[in-house]
This record gives sequence, C-alpha cells and structure tokens, in this order.
Amino acid sequence: MGGGPDFWHWGHVHAGAVFKEIQSQGVSVHCRCVGHGSFPEYPVELVNWRKVLAWAETRTAKDPSIQSEALHGFAI
Repeated sequence: MGGGPDFWHWGHVHAGAVFKEIQSQGVSVHCRCVGHGSFPEYPVELVNWRKVLAWAETRTAKDPSIQSEALHGFAI
C-alpha cells in the first residue's frame, strides 16, 4: 500500500501460466505461475482456459520417449 508494486510469485510443478489481470478492491492484480520444471505433463490446452489465462506453456519438449511432454521451465 506504499504506492509501489507488490509481487507474489508462486510455482507449480506442472504448468507455467500468465493469468489475465484481475481487479479487486480498486487494485489491479497480475498473477503468474512459474517454475513448471517437474513431472512430465501435457502442454496447457488454452482452448479450455482462455477466459482466465493470457499465456501458458503450450510447446512440447520434443522428447522422443515422451512425445506429449510439455516444455519445462524454471524461475530464479
């Protein structure tokens, strides 16, 4: 509430996603889910999530042993 931006970063083992802006009590909230570097998982299907997501990892890792595995990422 000091006038500067407040940040809340959280991770998830399966998905990397950028949520659309949310207005709450006069404050704009920009949510991000980072750190999708763990278990093999399918890429996010944006068709089902377009109302709340601005971006999500939809690329595959191109791993011949697990063809449907999503590309992984991480945050530092």
